[in-house]
Amino acid sequence: MDVTSHCPLSIGALFWQTAPGSWVLTIVCKATYRLEPGTAQLHELRDDIHREEVFWDDDRTRSLRAPCDLVPWKPLADVLVVGHAFADKGQAVGSLVARVSVARVDKSIELVRARGWNERGELTQGQPFTKKSLRYENAAGGPGTTNPVGVPAAPAAGLSASGALVRLPELQPVGFQLRDRASQVPSIGLGPLSLSWPEPLSRLGANVAQLGPFSWRTKPVPRGLDLSCFQSAPTDQWTPHLRGDETLVLEHLHPEHAHLVTRL
Repeated sequence: MDVTSHCPLSIGALFWQTAPGSWVLTIVCKATYRLEPGTAQLHELRDDIHREEVFWDDDRTRSLRAPCDLVPWKPLADVLVVGHAFADKGQAVGSLVARVSVARVDKSIELVRARGWNERGELTQGQPFTKKSLRYENAAGGPGTTNPVGVPAAPAAGLSASGALVRLPELQPVGFQLRDRASQVPSIGLGPLSLSWPEPLSRLGANVAQLGPFSWRTKPVPRGLDLSCFQSAPTDQWTPHLRGDETLVLEHLHPEHAHLVTRL
């Protein structure tokens, strides 16, 4: 079956099974808007349907730039933010708070200048910044954590084995205080999580051996599966399905508007 778009939306289709031989068709329509104050208009350029997860720099060891659009079902809407946070009027700052608010999601994160522990166990800080990446590589994490690409939580050791500067995360919860080398920065982010990362994978529960990431393309989806395993946002960025006329608030997430309020 071919599914064709005759409108300014990208469109894609996924066949999957609820049981052997019992097929379901999911159709995905995707709109791309230009973010501007007041009312966001459809963009003349449209983002394609992503049939696979899209990793930054096309490197599967990095975080996601975009999730796979073609999944069987999402019980809730994902609210995702990728890209950069921007200082107001391009004036360099030591830290800023980025915020996204739409429907039931209202989340803020703090971005701070580069920092780390030096060879004397002292906290050193880099230069103020005008924009900073929101990628999970700048958040706390590391191998064996919910954010496998993040900055390892090793401040208690004070120094790396070579005696070089120990880097600290540059994304953190708003108001977090780094008091000493024993302080553990909580992991936080606004972007998509790969379905192969620990948090989404854990929602497969007892089905993890039977249904790994993307195996729904070749195997039936198990009865009683927690369909939230197909959500790509952190759990605090889930909301009931959007009507399309909700107010969207972005703070320090647009290069020209420090406080942007718009509707689709």
